[in-house]
Amino acid sequence: MGRASILLTSLLMAATFCLPRAAGSAPAPLAPAPVIEAAGFVVDGPFQAFVLSHGGLAAFGQPLSDELLDAELGVPVQYFTYARLERHGDELRLTRLGSLRAAGRVGEAPFQWLPADTPLAPGQRYVADSGHTLGGAFAWHHARSGGVALLGHPISEEFQAPQPDGSTLLVQYFERGLLSFHPTPAGGEVEQAPLGAWLAEQRLTLAERTPGPPLAPLASATLPYTPGTAWGANIELAAAKLGGVIVEPGARLSFLVAVGEISAAAGYLPGPAVVSGEVVSNEVGGGICSVATLLYRAAWVAGLPVLERQGHSRWLAAYSDMPGLDAAIAAPGPDLRARNDTGRRLYVAAQAADGVATVTLWGHSDGRSVELRPPLVREGELIEVVNSRLVRDAAGRLVRREQVTTRYRR
Repeated sequence: MGRASILLTSLLMAATFCLPRAAGSAPAPLAPAPVIEAAGFVVDGPFQAFVLSHGGLAAFGQPLSDELLDAELGVPVQYFTYARLERHGDELRLTRLGSLRAAGRVGEAPFQWLPADTPLAPGQRYVADSGHTLGGAFAWHHARSGGVALLGHPISEEFQAPQPDGSTLLVQYFERGLLSFHPTPAGGEVEQAPLGAWLAEQRLTLAERTPGPPLAPLASATLPYTPGTAWGANIELAAAKLGGVIVEPGARLSFLVAVGEISAAAGYLPGPAVVSGEVVSNEVGGGICSVATLLYRAAWVAGLPVLERQGHSRWLAAYSDMPGLDAAIAAPGPDLRARNDTGRRLYVAAQAADGVATVTLWGHSDGRSVELRPPLVREGELIEVVNSRLVRDAAGRLVRREQVTTRYRR
């Protein structure tokens, strides 16, 4: 036996395969896109996490761009109506929009630093970090709108500022914002100036400020499972870890990297699996191959290049609805790996709840078409299944002709 055969035999003997229950024939639902999509733009990854943890779009306003690379700072940024976010490595920062808008005004009386013993009006307080006072409606709005974390410290006093219509409004500048007071019959309300929009108009091209096509589901796959079981819990955990993964254009998606460590310490339970060709009931992580199978099926239907995939060694009725399109997973391998060749970001949505597990790939279609041939099943000592697909580009040119053969023991 040659070296390659020895390595392959060792890999197969070490693999742990998962055993789910039989699948139904219900049409695949969609797992919601794991992003914020608003005003034609997408907020994802660290930007999305920051926005959601700081009040959502109610605090930031509508997105005015997708994530962009700022040439001056050399970091990714994203514009919103009231803010601009910057990503410096693992740290998210808010651009000091108020300071930018007030540039060159430090010599004006409202912007000059006040001494600590400045007399205060009732309800006012002195902010030592910036040398200004804060009180009244502006203090109330500042507190309810994220406080220092979002708006920063005041960098001016309250003062009357002329408006384009010839009127004046009471305003106050902050490091990252500008507030104005608008009298009303009921007393008045505070509004935040759209400084993110102001900067976007100055810094962004028309193309960067123009919304693109909406995200679309490129493919989706679903399988039933039994909730309340150990392997059902494993499916739910693996789906939770896979959901939200972003695959950059040209990048590779690894299932094992996406879900991380498969162990009791990571929360997985002993469940049914196939180990070295035999069915066992107590393999930690038993069940997660259902999630890998869903990802494989979605990648296959979407026409993505599949770089690594291994079928189960045994024929499992659970996957007979799409024979030959299952994926066996074990740490450290075999793995399931695919490449994003769509030219845009790809988003993996995965959810498992109430007995239904779903994986949906969201992205922007490049116009490709995928023709799936009916599987060819040959009965014999082994069950042999042949799946074929043709992938054509937007112009109808054939770019990929593939045939995948999977052999199973009974």
